[in-house]
Amino acid sequence: METSLSTRGTDMKVERVVVTNEKVLGKKIRDLHYKQRYDVVISRLNRAGG
Repeated sequence: METSLSTRGTDMKVERVVVTNEKVLGKKIRDLHYKQRYDVVISRLNRAGG
């Protein structure tokens, strides 16, 4: 069975975003209220640095 991962013909959009704003450092994703503010869902997270 082959599954298509295309978003063509849907309202779904995939974006890669890099956050550099220091105001969000140390905050939980849920505390930033992205779903309520922008109607987006964060499905993956990659933290750089250490």
